[in-house]
Amino acid sequence: MAKKIELLDVQKRKLLGDGLSSCPPEELQVIESQLTQSLRSIRERKAQLLMEQTVDLKQKERLLSEENKSLREKLSAQEKEIVIYCGRSSRVSDTDVETDLSIALPVRRCS
Repeated sequence: MAKKIELLDVQKRKLLGDGLSSCPPEELQVIESQLTQSLRSIRERKAQLLMEQTVDLKQKERLLSEENKSLREKLSAQEKEIVIYCGRSSRVSDTDVETDLSIALPVRRCS
């Protein structure tokens, strides 16, 4: 088990670029091939993740755009209601005020 761990450690160091001075050209070629394959796999995975993120962000953009459109429609409807309300109240002149008061002679009270 200790021998296996030591071999894995040596291999790891070689993949990281340490301890290559004692390697023959054939072994260096094998290490280069392993690194090239690893790099290819890493780039494929990275591209896959970026595509998934792009799809997710486009979906979020679409949802936010729909929500924005809905909110704009609600705002437009509220603005129309305000204009209609203001249009009704503008029929009354600036000096007219509606109250529940009436003008009449005072009522006499007997004491």
